[in-house]
Amino acid sequence: MKTTVLAMRERTGDWLRKQWREWRWYGFFFCFVWVPLRSSVVDYNPVPTGSMNPTILEGDVVWINKLAYGLRVPLTQVHLAQWAAPPARGYCGRSLAPGRHTLVKRIVGVPGDVLALRITASS
Repeated sequence: MKTTVLAMRERTGDWLRKQWREWRWYGFFFCFVWVPLRSSVVDYNPVPTGSMNPTILEGDVVWINKLAYGLRVPLTQVHLAQWAAPPARGYCGRSLAPGRHTLVKRIVGVPGDVLALRITASS
């Protein structure tokens, strides 16, 4: 009985070592290439609503070039360099809504603008 348990442990250890050898490069790529790249260079987001129809449809995937406005340290908000003006009116922007939902919207106001929201009764 004791030899059976030891044999099973040895087989399990061999299997785990084999899995580690096969999968470690995928883990390395994910942790040290993919996550920093998405954090500071390029990202993608599905569009959750149809509010930008007909230009961008609901469910479309939007690629975001994070290098367009500057270079950041991955996984932080620390900017190493900024080389472009802030987004202008008419550009598409991405923001986080309450509840961690990503919104893709068109920029309608820039700093200094006064915006008003008018709610009218629908007929």
